[in-house]
Amino acid sequence: MKSRRALDVADRQRIVDFMAQGINPGFALDFSDEDTTDRLRFMVGLIFMSPEFLWR
Repeated sequence: MKSRRALDVADRQRIVDFMAQGINPGFALDFSDEDTTDRLRFMVGLIFMSPEFLWR
């Protein structure tokens, strides 16, 4: 079984803040908006580059 490592709470909050862009992060995102879909792509890249994702 592979071991798992949770994303650091502070790092997770930075990713949530990035996606929220100053808006309440509890609001539903409008995925028909081009800015939202662009941020989503960049968010996935941020997660892929995180030390927790790369840790084995």
